[in-house]
Amino acid sequence: MCRRFLKVVLVTAAILSAWNPNTGLPDIRPTVAVLDFESIGSEEHLGKAVAEIMRTELIGTEKFRVIERAQIGKAIKEHELRQSGLLDDESVVQLGKLLGADFIVVGSVVKIGGAYTINSRMLNVVTGEAKLGSNVTGDDVDLITGMSRSLLKDLFGAKIRPTDTTLNESPPVHVKIHRKAQTDVTLTDWQFGRGDGSIIADRIRLLPDGRIEGYSHPNESRWGYEGDTVVFYHQSGSPTCRFTSAGQEAGGIVLRGSFLPDPGITHVLREKGKTQKVQIDVTLLVWQFGRGDGSIIADRIRLLPDGRIEGYSHPNESRWGLEGDTVVFYHRNGSPTCRFTSAGEETGMAVLRGPFLPDPRITHVLRETR
Repeated sequence: MCRRFLKVVLVTAAILSAWNPNTGLPDIRPTVAVLDFESIGSEEHLGKAVAEIMRTELIGTEKFRVIERAQIGKAIKEHELRQSGLLDDESVVQLGKLLGADFIVVGSVVKIGGAYTINSRMLNVVTGEAKLGSNVTGDDVDLITGMSRSLLKDLFGAKIRPTDTTLNESPPVHVKIHRKAQTDVTLTDWQFGRGDGSIIADRIRLLPDGRIEGYSHPNESRWGYEGDTVVFYHQSGSPTCRFTSAGQEAGGIVLRGSFLPDPGITHVLREKGKTQKVQIDVTLLVWQFGRGDGSIIADRIRLLPDGRIEGYSHPNESRWGLEGDTVVFYHRNGSPTCRFTSAGEETGMAVLRGPFLPDPRITHVLRETR
């Protein structure tokens, strides 16, 4: 009975701590627990020191909720576990759940001769999957701090140093979506898609009450803020995407972020309604038509005002037109084959990108050429 009661208390505490009392909104940063590392052949305090360095570094990023060592120790003591890097993965995952953690880091500090090696792994508490960190070795105990930081970046690098290089269509534009600017975000229509150019929902609205209008899926049940960052939530309340990158393309705001269940996927929100009308420009320009992998389909084409495509002939690109502000290619049977939903610039030249609809894994690209 006592153990069951303790479990309820721990889980309840974790849930309550996930809310920000100042805003009344969830504190949706990932929660990380770093266990004391096992010291093998090295001074006993080094394992604790490495873990504490990692906790301090993670807290300093302000991108994570970090569970204090005392809280970890209490849970381990009550459940008769060892606070070390040698817990089996099943026990680590169970401990992570008790602590309300999203990720839990374990590892060891090994001394062989005069060399110190730090080994670690990070487990996703939800999936139980482990991510191995690189082994870091140094020949002096004074290097432990730098080694710990290096290993931490191997484990959390994408979150510690957030960058988005999936698209480099225009020079960097610094755009912040501040909480006080929430009215702008909620009054704007957005196109919701992926970094490969595929469209999930052509038009959605982020309503002030946290609902997402125009699209329904468990992964995008509601939305909210983390500081200045727009965040989508799963129906369970866990975050599924933080739009950490903000910029502008063709006069409209574009937000990008990793899809947290699979960080290899980038989710994109594009502001609708502020993209410049492009019909006059595109009909006066010469374009190179190619694919996202760099291959060229046609070196020079023109989009004529009457809808014909000059310089290239194929059933998949029989004609072109506009759907709102979006350039679209059509099959000879009239069905669309590509919507160029992404517009930007590279080296001062216009670039349009969009998924090839018969096979959305392929991206088609129009590049302004002379």
